[in-house]
Amino acid sequence: MKQADNRLLVFAHMMKTAGTSLSKQLAAHFGHKMHIVPGGLKMDDDYYNKSTLKDDLDLFNQKLEIIAGHPMRPYIDFGKEAEQEMLWFTFFRDPKKRYVSHYLHDFKWTNYFSSPRYKHMKEKSIVEWEELEGFSNYQTKFIA
Repeated sequence: MKQADNRLLVFAHMMKTAGTSLSKQLAAHFGHKMHIVPGGLKMDDDYYNKSTLKDDLDLFNQKLEIIAGHPMRPYIDFGKEAEQEMLWFTFFRDPKKRYVSHYLHDFKWTNYFSSPRYKHMKEKSIVEWEELEGFSNYQTKFIA
């Protein structure tokens, strides 16, 4: 794994907390020493794990200074050796504002709820969206 003086920064990117803006700034600063793990919100916890982390570190010849993305969840077991070298950080946002932003994001990116998954949402409210998505307490669930 990495030497003690060469720790790996880990940005846990929670949706709708300015993570994309921060990731762009981090990429501009770290360049090729940054890896953004692809993946969205609906992945299983084993999507990115100690095996895939090791593969990425090997692929980048262990020269990464920072790794970021939605799959980077602090509660996932990345292995004791790796976790000793990982320095985690994330952003939080006012929960109500984050929640509304998430709703509007889904509304926009599903073409105003026209995708099949949201077909029954056309005439429903943000409260009923919660019943479909289950995003209450999202930030707590994300880190815990």
